[in-house]
Amino acid sequence: MSEEIEIEKKYLLKEMPWRKIESAGVPYTQGYFNSEFVEIRIRNDSDRCTMAAKSLEMNSRHEWQTEITKQAFYELWPLTEGRRIYKWCYRLKEKGILYEFDSFDGDLNGLVTMEIEFHSMEEFNSFKLPDWCKDAIDVTEDPRYKNKHLSMHGIPK
Repeated sequence: MSEEIEIEKKYLLKEMPWRKIESAGVPYTQGYFNSEFVEIRIRNDSDRCTMAAKSLEMNSRHEWQTEITKQAFYELWPLTEGRRIYKWCYRLKEKGILYEFDSFDGDLNGLVTMEIEFHSMEEFNSFKLPDWCKDAIDVTEDPRYKNKHLSMHGIPK
């Protein structure tokens, strides 16, 4: 199991910036456990399955993650009923920054977000959006756009 500090910004996009995407999409199936004190999630991304626990802070939070077997994933999956998301993840690395784009399926179809993880709060605070996504809306501090919230409540109005 590894522990990290996750420092990230999250943006809402009107559409996928397909002309910028450099990678094939990876399908993610995620389910969340019912807990109000910590975010606990299982994920299957076709190649591997993981379980993660995250503290509830907004832009900088503790994250613990470990790989689990596919059997464990499928045994735990029923416990996430009503708290699931399905999405495709795409990546773009530009000028040393990794952009991750999520295009959601199922009940969240049409929702597109972009996340950028940082190594420090200095990088976080000095980040400027590139011109190709200047219309993006910063939802970093909006709890309605956390994946667990989306899995339970759908796309915010």
